Amino acid sequence: MRKTPAFMTRALFGLTLMLISSVSLAQFDLEMTEVSVNNDISYAPGAPLPIEAEVTNISGNGSTAFTVNFYISTDNTITSGDTLLGSSNRNALGAGNDDNINESFNLPGDLAAGNYFIGAIIDLSDSNNANNSNFEDEPIVIQGGPTPADLALQSVNAPNGPYEQGQVVSMQSTVTNTGGIPSNAYTITFYASADNVITAGDTEIGSANRQALGPGATHTAPVSVTIPFDIAPGEYFIGAIISGGDASTGNNSNVDNASVTIVASSGLDFVINAGLNDSWWNAETPGQGFFITVFPDDGTIFLAWFTYDTERPDPSVTAILGEPGHRWLTAFGAYASNLAQLEIELTEGGVFNTGDPAVSQSNYGTITLEFIDCNNAILTYDIPSLGLMGVIPITRIAADNIPACLAAQPQ
Repeated sequence: MRKTPAFMTRALFGLTLMLISSVSLAQFDLEMTEVSVNNDISYAPGAPLPIEAEVTNISGNGSTAFTVNFYISTDNTITSGDTLLGSSNRNALGAGNDDNINESFNLPGDLAAGNYFIGAIIDLSDSNNANNSNFEDEPIVIQGGPTPADLALQSVNAPNGPYEQGQVVSMQSTVTNTGGIPSNAYTITFYASADNVITAGDTEIGSANRQALGPGATHTAPVSVTIPFDIAPGEYFIGAIISGGDASTGNNSNVDNASVTIVASSGLDFVINAGLNDSWWNAETPGQGFFITVFPDDGTIFLAWFTYDTERPDPSVTAILGEPGHRWLTAFGAYASNLAQLEIELTEGGVFNTGDPAVSQSNYGTITLEFIDCNNAILTYDIPSLGLMGVIPITRIAADNIPACLAAQPQ
C-alpha cells in the first residue's frame, strides 16, 4: 500500500484546521440592542429625524461587515415591509464589542399626521436572527401633514315600506372621506335589524364594493338589496356598515331611524312551476341567454347564463375550443311564489371533457328572478367584486311549455 508523504499529511491537517477555524469564526451573533429618537417633540413630514442606535456582538467571534436599515412604522412590529428611512453601512465588529450609530434621515414628505414607531433591522444573517431588530418604545408624533383617510358613513336612506320577503329594494347611502389622503377601496354592507344599533350580527340583505375615495370626496349611490325569504315578518331598522377603507371604525356605520315593516311574500298572482323550464333571452342581446330549470320537489331553481366578457379580448388572443370572449356562469337557490333568490357560482380551473385538474367553485354574486307570467320575467344581477349590477327583462325563446306553466297555476 502506498503511503501519503509526510508533507502532504501536514498540509491536509493545516487545511482542516483552517476550515474549522473559518466555520467557527462565522458563528457570530449581532444584537440590535438599542434604537433611540427624541420623542419629546413633534415632527413635520419631510423633516430630519436624528436616530441613535447600538449594535453589540454578543458572541465570541468577530463579525463580518454589515448594514443597519432604519424604518418608520404605524405599529411597533418592525419589518422590512415598513417604510425605509435609510441605511448605515458598518464595519466588522469584534467579539464582545459595541457599535454606536448616529444617523439622521429625512421623514417621508407625504407622511400623514399621527403616531409612528422608529425601528432598525440588522441586514445580515448570523447565528441568531431573532435579535437583529429593535425599536424605540415610544412613538414619535407627526404633525402638519395630511390626516389619515377616514371614511364616514354619513347617512342611510331606506324607502318607506312595507317590504315583502324576496322583494328587491334600492337603498341609498352617502360616504365621505373626511381624512387628508385617499382611502382604500371599501365595501358597504346593508343589514335589517330589530333595533337601531347596526352590527354585523344583524340580518345581511346586500352589499356593494366601492372604489377608493380621495380626500374630502363624497359618494352617494343606490345599492339593490334583496329582502330574505326567511326573515320573520315584523318591524326592522335598515342600516349599513362600511369596511376595508380605513383604520378608523367609529364612524363606519349608520342607520335610517325610521323603521320599516317586512311582510310575508304575497306572490299570489303567479306561482313558479316546472312549466318555466326553458331557454330564455333578451332580444336586445342576441347570442346570449339563460337556461332555467325549476325543481318543484325541493323548491329550488338552477340557472345557466351564457354571455361574453365585459370587454372584447385583444385580437391576438385565441382559444383552442370556442371563442375567447365566451363566458358562462351558473346560479342556484330557493324560490317562493313568483320570486327566486339565487347565488351565482364561478366555476374555474377545468379542461374540456376531463376531470383532471379538478375544478373549484366560489360565490360570485346574486341573481333575483321575478316571474311576471309564463312568458316574462325580470332578472336582477349583482356581482360585487366587479362592480356589476343591472336589470334584464327576459322572455322564452320558444312557447312550447307555456300551456304546462298555465295549467300549474292555482285556480
